[in-house]
Amino acid sequence: MRQALQRRRAAPEALLNARQVAEALGMSRSLFYAQRARLIAEHGLQEVQVSGRARWRRASLDRMIRDAAEAGRPILSPRGEEGNGPCGGS
Repeated sequence: MRQALQRRRAAPEALLNARQVAEALGMSRSLFYAQRARLIAEHGLQEVQVSGRARWRRASLDRMIRDAAEAGRPILSPRGEEGNGPCGGS
């Protein structure tokens, strides 16, 4: 048991590519790229560069989804809704 815990602590952090993040959020990869800056700025999605390629921390994605679920709000509102829609809002 103790060895398993030590291995878990030593395991490298999970990093996801754009396809994996988009799939977890239930959106297309192109919509993810269009909303990437907003997901980072407003929702705390954390991006890192690995060998010149963008990757996103699994832990920050999980936290973003959990926070939205606990608050009972969508991560991205549909277009045309007041407030947090992809086009901006008020």
